[in-house]
Amino acid sequence: MLPRTARNVTRGAELLFPNTLLQRCSPSTLLIAKSKSSARIEPPSVATASRLIAGGPSSIRRSVSSLVSNVIGTGSSGTQLIPPVAEEAKRLFVFQRTANFTVQARNYPMTEAQHALWAENAGEMRVKMRANVITGAGDAFMTDEFRAHQQQDAHAFTPQERQAIFEERWRIGGGSTLMGAFRNVMTDEATNEIVSNFVRGKIREVVVDRQTAEDLQPSGFPIGAKRLCVGTDFYETFNRPNVELVNLRREPIVSITPTGIQTEARHIELDAIVFATGFDAMTGALTSIDIVGSSGRALREDWRDGARSYLGLTIHGFPNLLTIGGPGSPSALTNVVMANEQHVDFIGGLLAHLRAQGFTRFEASEAAQQNWATHCAAMAERTLFGRADSWYLGANVPGKPRVVLPYTGGFVPYREKCDAVASSAYDGFTMR
Repeated sequence: MLPRTARNVTRGAELLFPNTLLQRCSPSTLLIAKSKSSARIEPPSVATASRLIAGGPSSIRRSVSSLVSNVIGTGSSGTQLIPPVAEEAKRLFVFQRTANFTVQARNYPMTEAQHALWAENAGEMRVKMRANVITGAGDAFMTDEFRAHQQQDAHAFTPQERQAIFEERWRIGGGSTLMGAFRNVMTDEATNEIVSNFVRGKIREVVVDRQTAEDLQPSGFPIGAKRLCVGTDFYETFNRPNVELVNLRREPIVSITPTGIQTEARHIELDAIVFATGFDAMTGALTSIDIVGSSGRALREDWRDGARSYLGLTIHGFPNLLTIGGPGSPSALTNVVMANEQHVDFIGGLLAHLRAQGFTRFEASEAAQQNWATHCAAMAERTLFGRADSWYLGANVPGKPRVVLPYTGGFVPYREKCDAVASSAYDGFTMR
């Protein structure tokens, strides 16, 4: 648990520490650097994550070059920021509360042959993506023969065969590439532990210092139950002489001071602090808006006991409100661009139907919304997603109800359900 002052900053509170400059880098990442003037507090400087990341190395270089820096958090934001920050900082302290699983991105410029392959087969690949045969990640360039084992359980293969499959997918890179090795990775504990142990072995192979390697070992939750991190040379970064991992389980933060961070064991002098401590996923962007339903009840009140929707697209009591990628849709558990395209297609058909029938108002019926919530819960129970304190459940936000927010039944069954709703004149919607 971060100290209250740090939690306030990550929630966007207008709180400045003495002699510091607060710069927002993204909804989940804040950069605090010492003010150039020790005599006064500079006003906050604001930047977006897209500016920091799209700016590439030069953007990070301007922020932390030659500074003694710190990153708090080793989730997705931290995983992506830590390696380039380590390259530019004089020294980097990485504060980790919970070790997460990270796989290699293996990003590289596409070859001419790959460009040609995509151009020649784009239509076929798009059909396969919509059927979830390929996800749009590294497996887009796998052979059909290599992808065949994705439709089988891991137990159908010998340990040697599984290891060979994992090694090849690790070489290719990408989160869904590894997690899609077998069809039962997120439904069978034994299979999940096999994949988990493979990644743990990779960490021990890469990280030289034994204690650091052990501190980076994820434990206590299935791989994939927390958002799987995808990075570049994340574990390799801890072999750099200017990088130190601080295990907050052994050395908790006591306070943030005018010159650094006080832990229970020591005071660490710092020039810059990066907060990569997460965000209110899937619902926060909506509940932060003052959305009021037809009964006068605010959406944040309606969702106080847990987010409910119909298909993740519409909410009973909130007519004419559509939420692309909302809770109750596959969203973050599939290719997000593909999922959003499917939502836009569905919404287009819905609007055309409304226009054709002369309707101007629609919303989900209460019964349809409840039935969908029951179905989503039943699907989640068949998986391992509920076995971790993750933002998939809202566990990272104090007081937020623990509900598996994305639809876990798979993109194809979800799309088929939406198609069935559309073909039945939008069953589950009330219109007038």
